[in-house]
Amino acid sequence: MPGVIGILWIGIVGGALAVAAGEFGRTTPWLDTFTHFRPQFAIVLATLAVAAMPVRRWFLALVGAVAAGWATVTVLDDGACTAMPEGDPLRVMTFNLWAGNYEADAVAARVRQFDPDIVLFQEFGQVQLALRPLLEADYPHQIDCANQRGCRLALFARQPWAHAVTQGRAEGTPPLLTARFDRGEGRGGFTVVGTHLARPTDGEDWQARDLADVAAHVSAQQGPVIVAGDFNATPWSYALHGFRARTGLCGAPGYRPSWPDWLGAVGLPIDQVFVSPGLGVTAEVLAAAGSDHLPIGAVVTLP
Repeated sequence: MPGVIGILWIGIVGGALAVAAGEFGRTTPWLDTFTHFRPQFAIVLATLAVAAMPVRRWFLALVGAVAAGWATVTVLDDGACTAMPEGDPLRVMTFNLWAGNYEADAVAARVRQFDPDIVLFQEFGQVQLALRPLLEADYPHQIDCANQRGCRLALFARQPWAHAVTQGRAEGTPPLLTARFDRGEGRGGFTVVGTHLARPTDGEDWQARDLADVAAHVSAQQGPVIVAGDFNATPWSYALHGFRARTGLCGAPGYRPSWPDWLGAVGLPIDQVFVSPGLGVTAEVLAAAGSDHLPIGAVVTLP
């Protein structure tokens, strides 16, 4: 019994402190890492709180329940779009390929399976250039920055864009790929922005600076914007709370764990699709294709 009580003390107090540490992620970005794991903390804390009841450790049960409840409530505040307006559907896929992914055929098959109009890739380097001829028939319009230092993004599209540009860390920005599409027939255009942000643990507030730069870039675009990529942050993190507040964007509802792929349902949803107000978006996790990330398939509604 003493061993069980010790496990309860360590698990519940440690878990509660981890949940509390995430609150300081508002001002100290690396502590936001604890916020990312709040669903996992909530499951562990709730389980331990229940386990504390038969051994009459009421204080531990209370602390575990309160901490689990707080973690759950904050996760629910994920900035999802509240409505799905009627309009034209646009299928968008985003996928961090992983630099060591040699399974080009599997990636191409996954793209064809979801059948997107636009595909955004991250960690698109020399190895991944093999995807260009594999998908050229379906996606003749391709742009990438595989040879651009600190960029490694790509966009494949069925229809041509009016203008497209890439920027990397060599230009003093986070990796950015921006393409402007015209819809014709007086319906106006839209802009797609792909990115891959630093991790919260990279130091020197690197992720926070990336998010500020992406927010400024998005705010400078005209008309509706779709932003997708590997944000290395969960929707309920303080990092993405701040990003949505600065841009007015909202995300697809639902829990979509995309990394690491082997964790399945208890992984972290760090690959995101955001849209401007007035647009709608739904998203799903797609099957693995040679990366430690899972691809995300989204349907964006353009009014």
